[in-house]
Amino acid sequence: MYIFGVLNIYGLIVPIEYSAGISIVVIVSVAYSIDGVTKLINAIFISNGNHNIYIVTTVAAGGGNIILNYFLIPRYGYMGAAYATLLSFLLAFFLTVCFFVSMKRKV
Repeated sequence: MYIFGVLNIYGLIVPIEYSAGISIVVIVSVAYSIDGVTKLINAIFISNGNHNIYIVTTVAAGGGNIILNYFLIPRYGYMGAAYATLLSFLLAFFLTVCFFVSMKRKV
């Protein structure tokens, strides 16, 4: 898997015996990139005193991750955990964007 030369960089950092983990690194890296954007948008809510929105999105992501892990890990193993993380962070992102759009409409 050559995504933006990730395999080349990964090979410099990690021994070749662990090269099977590159797919997990890519999926979880994308997930945490999405989570970073979500946290930036949530900072707007927190600075405006809307702490409850941050709590709701965080609890939804955590709950979604637990539920998805329950179903995906027995069937897909560690890849299921990686995809559960990605999907739960996407859920938090979409909830945050929905709250943000509805907040902008009120203004």
